[in-house]
Amino acid sequence: MTNKYGPIVQIAYVARDVPAAIRHFLSLGIGPWYYGDTAAFDSFDYLGSTEHPDFEYAIAYWGSLQIELMCQKGPVPSIVRRWMDKPFDKMLQHHVAIFPEEYEGTIARAVADGYEVHQRVGTIVGGFTFLIHPDEPDFILEIVERTPARVDYGAYMEASQHDWTEETAIRAFGSRP
Repeated sequence: MTNKYGPIVQIAYVARDVPAAIRHFLSLGIGPWYYGDTAAFDSFDYLGSTEHPDFEYAIAYWGSLQIELMCQKGPVPSIVRRWMDKPFDKMLQHHVAIFPEEYEGTIARAVADGYEVHQRVGTIVGGFTFLIHPDEPDFILEIVERTPARVDYGAYMEASQHDWTEETAIRAFGSRP
C-alpha cells in the first residue's frame, strides 16, 4: 500500500512562546530558524470567517523534515486559535503537511475521502489548506500548494541547516544572507 496523498514534509506545533520553543530546538542542534512576527495573507477563510488573524511563526529543517512553530496573538477565529485554546503548557502538535504536485486535485481527493476543509489561505507564494476528518478531529492535514517560489525558498532553508552559527541561528523570515 502506498501513501495516499504524499509524504509528510512538515510537522507543526502551536507554542505559547515561540522564542522559547526555538531555544528548545536550538538546544537539539536544529536550526537556523526563520522567524516572522506577523503573517501576511492575500486571502483567508476559516469556516466562513474571513477576518485575518495575527500570527507569530518560525520554520527550520530537521534533515528533510520542516518544523513549524506558530502562535496566534489574538482571538480571531482560526484553526490555530482553536488549538491555542486547548489546554497545554508550552507546545502542542498542530498539523502535518504535505506538498503534492497537484494542489487542488489532492484537496478534492481528501474531501472525497471524508476530510472537511476548515481553513484556506492564500499568500504571495501560494495557498495552503487545512482539513480535518470527522472521525479524527484532533488530526489536521495541511495541503500546501507547490509553487516555484515556495520550492526555491524551502530548498534554501533546508540547505542553510548546514551553515549556521549561534549568531545566525534566528533569521528574519524571507531573508537570505
